[in-house]
Order: sequence, then C-alpha cells, then structure tokens
Amino acid sequence: MNFKSPVLLVAILWLATTLSSQAAGISFGAWRWSTNWEAKTLTIKLDSVTNTRSSGYTGTLRLEIWVTNSPIGDGPFTGWKMGEYKTPKLDAGMKRTGINMTVPLLKRPPAGAKYVTMLITEFQGEKYVTQARSKSIPYTFK
Repeated sequence: MNFKSPVLLVAILWLATTLSSQAAGISFGAWRWSTNWEAKTLTIKLDSVTNTRSSGYTGTLRLEIWVTNSPIGDGPFTGWKMGEYKTPKLDAGMKRTGINMTVPLLKRPPAGAKYVTMLITEFQGEKYVTQARSKSIPYTFK
C-alpha cells in the first residue's frame, strides 16, 4: 500500500438521503468525507445525527465510513472500514449538528470501482450494532 501519493486526494460526497432505521431510533442528515492519503487521515462531516426515540438515550454512537465492492444491503457485508468517529450518547429527541472530525485512516481501499457507505452504529451491551446507514455511493479509488 503506497500512502505517498503526489497530491492530496480529496473525495467529497454530498448525500442528502439516508436509509435510516426508524425502528432503531437513529437518523442522520447529509454527510461527506475526504481523505489525505499522505497524512493517512479521513475527515468525516455530518450535518446532524438525531435520537428519534421518545425516551431514554442512545449508547455511544460511531460514525463509520465503509468501502465495499457492491452496495451494502440489510445483511452481512465485507469491505474496508476507512475510519470511524465516536460521538457521545444522545438523549431522546436530541440532535447533534455540525460534526466535522479528522480521524486516522484505518484502511486504504484497493484501487478500482467501489461503493462508499456511512454507517451509524450504537454500543449495546458488549458490541456495536448498526442502527442507520446511507445509500452506497459509487466511487473509483486510484
């Protein structure tokens, strides 16, 4: 894997529509991502994440950027997690806005046509569970 690309690669996706799981009680707004291959970082920007439940609070939430060979559906999938950002719990009915975090790049996907998806996972008991996901957006990595 060569992280010494000659230029800063910035890949930005604006996504206004998500496939949120309302039963899970988590929804989110437009998101985008960018990478700096030389610095080995991933920037995750999210307009908002909302706890739509009527009572209680969420577990710790993770915003995860995944790259896969095909769109992510409702079942299991394999791919490369480029990065994640943990955000604190949200009380019922509360919204967190303006998230803009740069995190370490966990995995650089191989070159070629792929799909990029944001997942929102919530800590429940001893593991993180997917609560919401975006549409899988085609992207070609160089």
